[in-house]
Amino acid sequence: MKSINTQVIIVGGGPVGLTMALSLKHLGVDFVILEKTDGLINHPRVGTVGVRSMEIFRKLGVSAQLYKSGWPESHPMDVTWTTGLGGHEIYRLKRGNYLNGIKHSFSPETEAVCPHHWLCPNLQSHLQAYPEGPLLLNTKVIDFKQNDKGVVVQAKHTKTNDVTEFQAQYIVACDGGRSQIRQGCNIEFEQHHPSTVFENILFEAPYLHDLLGDNNSMIHFMVTSSGLRYPLRSMDGKSLYRLTVKPQTDEVIDPIAMVKKAVKFDTQIYIKSSIRWELSHRVANKYRDRRVLLAGDAAHVISPSGGYGMNTGIADADNLAWKIAAVLNRDADDTLLDTYEQERRPVALMSLEESKSNLMRTLKRPVPTHIDDDSATGEQCRADFKALLIDQQAAREFNSPDIHLGSRYHSDVVCKGGDVDKSVDWQDQALVGCRAPHLYIERDKSILDLFGQGFVLLCLFEPEQKQLDTQQFQHLPIKFVYLNKQLVEERYKSLFTLIRPDGYIAWQGNQLDHTSTKTIELCCGKTVNKNLKGLQSAQI
Repeated sequence: MKSINTQVIIVGGGPVGLTMALSLKHLGVDFVILEKTDGLINHPRVGTVGVRSMEIFRKLGVSAQLYKSGWPESHPMDVTWTTGLGGHEIYRLKRGNYLNGIKHSFSPETEAVCPHHWLCPNLQSHLQAYPEGPLLLNTKVIDFKQNDKGVVVQAKHTKTNDVTEFQAQYIVACDGGRSQIRQGCNIEFEQHHPSTVFENILFEAPYLHDLLGDNNSMIHFMVTSSGLRYPLRSMDGKSLYRLTVKPQTDEVIDPIAMVKKAVKFDTQIYIKSSIRWELSHRVANKYRDRRVLLAGDAAHVISPSGGYGMNTGIADADNLAWKIAAVLNRDADDTLLDTYEQERRPVALMSLEESKSNLMRTLKRPVPTHIDDDSATGEQCRADFKALLIDQQAAREFNSPDIHLGSRYHSDVVCKGGDVDKSVDWQDQALVGCRAPHLYIERDKSILDLFGQGFVLLCLFEPEQKQLDTQQFQHLPIKFVYLNKQLVEERYKSLFTLIRPDGYIAWQGNQLDHTSTKTIELCCGKTVNKNLKGLQSAQI
């Protein structure tokens, strides 16, 4: 049996596993990815990549490539509610396009239209496939064991049946909602709400884009008296679409009939695939079992309403990668890995509840019987439904930066800075436990571009001041970055801000003394203490 030694084994080569791999590569950690399929995506599930994920991909050097994956620059990213394509448009949420789309004050990035079948090949292109590189396709885990010294995984090549043994320090399970690794660790996957069954119909309509003309959108929410009330989404801005429907119990869906209910034009339609799936709301009761860590859908399954699922998983990988790297490089103790669950599990729970709220608003909106009618009654029904959408803030599902970027971590390596001032917003001011706020320090250069590999101690100074004596920090993986106070003080009020490799703020203060040095040491993961409640931000 062939044997391969590495530092980290990633099980699952979807978006989260690939992000985990690129993050470890960025940090100089050796790894392999074991992906049981051939890596090709025939039925894309994901449609867009969120702003926070694009910030992470910016750090990894792939964001520009994702924007250029294939979505036409002039195609609108609008969301509409309609009685059908070619029917009556009820409400349009205008969101521009890549040429004149929404620009955010809180980020240098915007969301990218990069469906699953574009995203994975883009990320794979930065990782060579075996035998030259660490990406092993058609490789299925058949057994794994762990002990105090490491992990051993046996995997079989699904084409040749050859079995290889892999030895590493850690396993990161990115193998989806039915995670074999999670089940092997007997980790409970807690269900928070009842499940619902849906079906996704993927189809080609080569002339539909031209027929729609100015009525094209990225997402068309169906609002029909016949029962269609879920999105019909353009998957490539050209001819590929995906319609979501909700079958009755044991109902056999006729895909072409369903699509023709949604598309009013007499045009050619070709069904590519139709897949039934279960929408669940689950979060693992723990994210770590000794040397096994869960990420993405292996740790949480979240309704797609709001786009939190994959994006939460990508942020999981960003959080976990630097911690694994710090432990392997002996810059931090193994207990640093316990803070992964402390920080990321609450985010999954929050995202789950927000997505559930979005879904329930769609499910509970009453659809008038005559909403499809070409009559004064139908027109009034559509006007009333539009008013309901506006009153319910339906746009929130597509614009919720507080969920994607506004999480505040509370863990053993985040300094407790006293009472939280809830009047201060994460977008406006640097806050301990939050993502460091964006601002431009040069043309097209965000302050976020300063962070990413090691810890950064951001030091604000007046132009006439000199640099600090940093000898007391030589044993820590910290880079000192000096910025003119006047340039950034709008959002960075403290003279010193410690920023982690994932861009989150671990500590702030206005002086560096013995106490603050010890606090910074703990925030870097040195001898993580379970009782850090006494730690405070250093203040003058």
